[in-house]
Amino acid sequence: MMKNAVISTLLLIGFLSVPAFPQDWGSGVGAPEPGRMSLTLDFQRLNQTFDVDGTEERLRRDLFRARADFRPGDVFSLYGFAGHAEISGSLDSLRALSYGGGVRLLFLGEVVVEERDEEPIEIKLGAALDFRASRLSPESGNAARTDGGATDGLSQLQAGLDFGLTVMGIGGYLGFAFTRNQGGLPYPAAGSAVPASAWKFSSTLGLQFKKSRHLGVAVEWSFFGLRSFGVGLRIYP
Repeated sequence: MMKNAVISTLLLIGFLSVPAFPQDWGSGVGAPEPGRMSLTLDFQRLNQTFDVDGTEERLRRDLFRARADFRPGDVFSLYGFAGHAEISGSLDSLRALSYGGGVRLLFLGEVVVEERDEEPIEIKLGAALDFRASRLSPESGNAARTDGGATDGLSQLQAGLDFGLTVMGIGGYLGFAFTRNQGGLPYPAAGSAVPASAWKFSSTLGLQFKKSRHLGVAVEWSFFGLRSFGVGLRIYP
């Protein structure tokens, strides 16, 4: 009874809260166990405002990506990712490669609650500091100006903090991040597209469900700063 009530409460809070900026699938409480790794396949749709030759335009990025996380010890995990992005606006579109990686410092605690004649309830609570770098590099087929290299590609540096709670494999997390944009993208119809703001503050909310020891799913939303939605399948080998 208690287990069902806790799970129902977490799901209700998550779906009512919806919203935020993706921090690459999961909080510290979603990290693999020490000495293990996880593989994530995900899709993310993100809208971001760019300066297109003096005019602000909101471009949409559809990204398919694979990510690998490895946790060598208790206090930190390493990750890297690569994928393909399609970026489109009202005038034109372009394709780009996306890749990068980062490190996450973990502050986790776990409690097991046992009840008579009931399965133990595992509760994991924690926080994590996340530092990552990523790059969007246009594919060679995109015609564009390269004014001093300004449209060779878009680099992003991000520092984030997240808090998460997981009960019996079902949980949610809330995060905050500062993102630094540098560079720009070619935009064939108008020359170049540069992020309207070099610095972005954002907040994150996500849900995750570890269906078994080897399989889980994650969902994230955004409405503040950058508007986005994403879903991912996580595999624990």
